[in-house]
Amino acid sequence: MGLFDNEFIRSNFETLAVSFIIAFLITFITTPLVGRLAKSLGMIDLPASMRKQNDSSKSSRINKEPKIKFGGFAIFLGFIGALYFTDNINGLNLGILLGLFVILLFGIIDDKFDPSGKVTLLGQLIAAFIIVIGGISVTQISLYSHSIDLNWFSAVIDTSILSYNFIFPADFMTILWIVGIMNFVNWVGGVDDLNSVVTMIIATTMAILALNSNNIAFATIAIAHVGALNGYIPFNYNPSKIIQGGTGDFLNGYLLAVFAIIGGTRWSSSFILLALPIIDALLVIFMRFKSHPEIIRNPLKILTISDKNHLHHRLMDAGYSRKLVLLIESAIMLMISSIAIYFSNIRSDFRAIIVTITLIFVAFTVVTYLRKRNIRNNALKVAFNDDEIQVEATVKVVIEGEDEDEKFIY
Repeated sequence: MGLFDNEFIRSNFETLAVSFIIAFLITFITTPLVGRLAKSLGMIDLPASMRKQNDSSKSSRINKEPKIKFGGFAIFLGFIGALYFTDNINGLNLGILLGLFVILLFGIIDDKFDPSGKVTLLGQLIAAFIIVIGGISVTQISLYSHSIDLNWFSAVIDTSILSYNFIFPADFMTILWIVGIMNFVNWVGGVDDLNSVVTMIIATTMAILALNSNNIAFATIAIAHVGALNGYIPFNYNPSKIIQGGTGDFLNGYLLAVFAIIGGTRWSSSFILLALPIIDALLVIFMRFKSHPEIIRNPLKILTISDKNHLHHRLMDAGYSRKLVLLIESAIMLMISSIAIYFSNIRSDFRAIIVTITLIFVAFTVVTYLRKRNIRNNALKVAFNDDEIQVEATVKVVIEGEDEDEKFIY
């Protein structure tokens, strides 16, 4: 049965459309205004050539000129505005809303002052902790017809301000999930529009899965995020006029992490949809541990290391332009989205996960081969050019060193 063959979906299509359109219009209209505000406040992302020598992020910068950032604020306005005008803002738990504003605050700090990774991590931990205190926690994970219970111990903590039901290890796992996904999704955005498009595909797929389960409340929230991203994407397409900055990167990661918890879909589907940023991030972390063994003694140092091991860096090293990198990663995400939707209908979690991991493994293997070949070819070209220059210099020296009568033979 097709998606629009469902009578429930057809009857609620207007609600979804209104949510999308309002979010799109608010973001599309406010993005240029946010850009002017960001420029006046000095929220500028500098290229590597204009950064200090001790800047830990210098080596991973690919932009050649300064870029206005803070575009994520327009996405935030579109998302919140759509939920407010469609009376769906109450569909978000109070803890989620408060955490959202904490992420916004620390995103503004990141875009304005470019603080250390420890400050950013603090903001992410606070937002995740607020969600847990608000009563949102992953107490059970269902994978391949099996359930993993994460409620080993619980206790009610009463204070004069609030009552908090502590659940172990569910609360810790929830905080780890939210903070991890925020960083993994943030790392995706190394090329114009890449973070937005990847996030849009994931959020759209989550909305479709929710609609298949007749969960219109969550689908409307996810579609509001999709609409806001679509309103922003035209301004971030290469060559971008404005970039999301920490405000947008952390916002997208935060919402996707929360959507996976409250969306009502099985965890296998959430893992499949987030598999690309998760596996990409885990590979980068492994490479950082390999090249910097001292991280084992000081894990927080991983926040200060910058490299070019992400998939978008590998694709660029393979010789692809930024626009092609966007198209390639978007195509991979669309295939993963199709896998999640197809296998959700036949309820085969194990096969879906295996197919997804295989697809990503093949993609990384091919890209790694192309990257090594391109680097090797470039090295050969440089060596060949150096040899030509050396030969020309030698001939010139020989010519200039001969007598006038002998120069003719050359």
